[in-house]
Amino acid sequence: MEFPRQATYVKVAKYEQKLRNLPLARQIFEKAMDDLGALNLTEEYYIQFAKFETFNKEFQRAREIYKFGLEKAKSNSKLYQNYLSFEKQLGQKEEIDSLVLEKRRGIYKAKIAENALDYDAWFDLLNLEMSTKAVLVVRETFELAVLNVPPVEEKRYWRRYIYLWYAYALFEEVDVEAPQNAALVLNRAVQLTPHKKFSFTKLWIHLAQLHVRLLSLEKARLTLGKALALHPSTKIYLFYISLELSLLNLAKVRSLIFKWIYFNVKVRVLYEKLVQFDMKNPRVWISWAEMEWGVGEKDRAREIYGVAFEAGCEGEEAIWKSLLDKEIEEGDVQRVREIYEKYMRL
Repeated sequence: MEFPRQATYVKVAKYEQKLRNLPLARQIFEKAMDDLGALNLTEEYYIQFAKFETFNKEFQRAREIYKFGLEKAKSNSKLYQNYLSFEKQLGQKEEIDSLVLEKRRGIYKAKIAENALDYDAWFDLLNLEMSTKAVLVVRETFELAVLNVPPVEEKRYWRRYIYLWYAYALFEEVDVEAPQNAALVLNRAVQLTPHKKFSFTKLWIHLAQLHVRLLSLEKARLTLGKALALHPSTKIYLFYISLELSLLNLAKVRSLIFKWIYFNVKVRVLYEKLVQFDMKNPRVWISWAEMEWGVGEKDRAREIYGVAFEAGCEGEEAIWKSLLDKEIEEGDVQRVREIYEKYMRL
């Protein structure tokens, strides 16, 4: 042809098919690809060529044409629907599932190609890949995802991004059953976060909890200590305290002297630092006082309540309620009456 066009090749091929010149019809379809180039052919060409092979019961040939067309055609929505119908009629369930997955994968990758910082698209792609149970592919996808660090060091831009790291660590620990890998992932996230500007309490706590599950108690303490040094927060203090209390309760120690020393050195020191850090927070004082009350140090707890009132906390009602609840439990009517009268005068 002097001026070859796709429509002409297809028309001639279909004409030869009608005349039952099937080998010649196939040659014309193939010649169109040779003359025009695969990238210059539209989805209509691939649809007609695949239908021709289906008509000839060359189902594997048709399948390969559909797949090739989906890769090469610039627009392939109609081609995809034809291929899906083909597989529903003639294919296996696995082939249909693979086709649907590939279509969804292509949609998510297109979104990512348009905006690599679209973390929701990354999560969609990751969830898709995790459903296939292909560990290496999932891990590679996570690695590609976390490379897209927010360009601005502001916490609001990092909140969604940091969840990629949480998901990555969870995948390594639960799906792969490799908690050591999960610890490495969270450590990388810690190193990447600009703690001088902002931090993530959940990140530090996740890493500390993981070390506890790995029975690396000193690493858990080092993690929490580092967190308090770089970017202290009330939640980290309270978590650290609860961790030490749980370790003390679990410790198979018969020596009451040892427990008393441990309690004073670890727990009370942390509470002292916490109230210095967040003095106006009533929850901090209540936590400390109720802890002391729970271990039998009721006079010390009453002193802490008193200091809390003097500190001028916001929401003193919560402190009064906590103290009243404790005294009511003790059953000392006179003391409860005195507290009520003192509170009513304020």
